[in-house]
Amino acid sequence: MNAVATAYHKETTTAIFQGKPIVLENLTPVLAPKAREQRKREGERACSTCSSSMRTHFVNHSQHCDRGLSMV
Repeated sequence: MNAVATAYHKETTTAIFQGKPIVLENLTPVLAPKAREQRKREGERACSTCSSSMRTHFVNHSQHCDRGLSMV
């Protein structure tokens, strides 16, 4: 197997949770333009599959989302 190391862009944020600071890290892969477009298409395809199946099972979005979560 030929493994290629992937570089990541790291964003760090500190948040307070239950009175204690926690560190949140967001790692985003640094991709070549072609690879980025391919991942974007794959994600869009997965989202459309998921949303089309959800429409058949739920009348509205709030039926399957936690009330504390924001709906996008």
